[in-house]
Amino acid sequence: MHCPECGTNNREGARFCAQCGTPLVLPSSPPPPPTIPPPSRPDSMAPSSPPPDPFPATHPSPPPPPPAPRSSSSSAPSKKRKFPWLLVLGLGLGLLVLCTLGGVLLALPWLRETFSEAPFIPTATEEVAEITPTAEIVLPTETPLLSPCEQGGRHVYLEPGGATVNLRLETPGCPEENAWVEVFRIDQHSVRIGGNRLYYWDELLYTVELITRDGQQQTVPSPTEGTVVAFTVTPDGNRIAWGSYEERDDDIIARVHETDGWGGQPRLITEVAYDLEEFRVDNLIPFAWSPDQERLYVARRGWGMGGYILFRPLPNPAVVEVASGEMEAVEGAAQCTESALSPDGETFACLEYVENVPTLRLWDIAGGNERRIPGSPGFSQAGDLHFSPDGSALAYVEARGDPADEYYRIRQVDVATGAVTDLVERWDADYLTLIGWMEELPVVVTEGGSERVGPEGRAWFSADWFLGMWPASP
Repeated sequence: MHCPECGTNNREGARFCAQCGTPLVLPSSPPPPPTIPPPSRPDSMAPSSPPPDPFPATHPSPPPPPPAPRSSSSSAPSKKRKFPWLLVLGLGLGLLVLCTLGGVLLALPWLRETFSEAPFIPTATEEVAEITPTAEIVLPTETPLLSPCEQGGRHVYLEPGGATVNLRLETPGCPEENAWVEVFRIDQHSVRIGGNRLYYWDELLYTVELITRDGQQQTVPSPTEGTVVAFTVTPDGNRIAWGSYEERDDDIIARVHETDGWGGQPRLITEVAYDLEEFRVDNLIPFAWSPDQERLYVARRGWGMGGYILFRPLPNPAVVEVASGEMEAVEGAAQCTESALSPDGETFACLEYVENVPTLRLWDIAGGNERRIPGSPGFSQAGDLHFSPDGSALAYVEARGDPADEYYRIRQVDVATGAVTDLVERWDADYLTLIGWMEELPVVVTEGGSERVGPEGRAWFSADWFLGMWPASP
């Protein structure tokens, strides 16, 4: 049968042209409805087909009819049905919006948990908009938060006994927060507290050690190859001043260095050379920083001192400009045997002997006014100068100075008026030192333990030796 469209000769009974697909039956005889045969091979062998539409219409479309003959006829061919693309596209976009909103709602709890655990912190190289953290984002801080117990401070005690001794870090009212640190031979007079760290000189190891508020311990590296003789720290613990000396072939060099609070970033501040043929050689003993940390107070302690000395001397004080290293003697203090600076930096105190009786001198640094407070008759030594934390008072010890019959007197002086109160007129002890203040009262340490002293007398509070305390706010 010939195709009326392309002329191809087809077999008898064929309904469609094998070449172009044109129907070979008369228009008056409509073809039977097409059927879809089942697949004759596995799906894996089926010819490839376009992927399904990800947004299908609500109702499936019927299969398209076979193509109509292109030749004209008395019966019009079946009209081809148009596929509703606009409807499908609209429904598909609506479904996409619904799915997106649902996914965001489902993901919100996960996003909230993720960002609360790992907040975004921009690096220095990234340009980002300012971020205001919410209550659920906790950023790290350098200063540890104090527990409710530590709001009242943290005390430090020395527990003597055995080959080694312990430092006890005690939080009053919260024994579960106490900590113990094993030490060797701590020099209790060397203890300094700065910021969250306590420093001391170990007389066995010949090193400066530090202990953190929670009981961690480490050695502070020395900034010099010479022999360290003293150190002091700033109130915030961020800077340490070191005094040392170095013996050479023909001279001795006394130096003052500074480092940061961990012993890093060493820098030489000043040095003095002494010829070995000279009679006097001094060590430079730093004992106080000015509040602005621009000046350093040092004592110049001569070599060869000895005898029955009950108090550590800090004689012949001088002031060193930290930036330039220039050193200048404190005017009129050349005869002082011990010196101290008030915490606010406004008052300088020293002891000197007048007719063998120790006399206390107080200077108003800004105004230059001076006040002299005579010592007690019958007492030939004095020392342990300690200002109160607010600088309004000063306490110190007088000693009879007789090893066969020794006793002490504890005095307190009002800095503003110079008024003297003898807190204890006679204290019999073989060993006694005024170690500092516990808030508003001086603390005295003897072989029997620690006692607070005040206008109402003595109050024993521990068999161990009190060394100092961290304030409530580090």
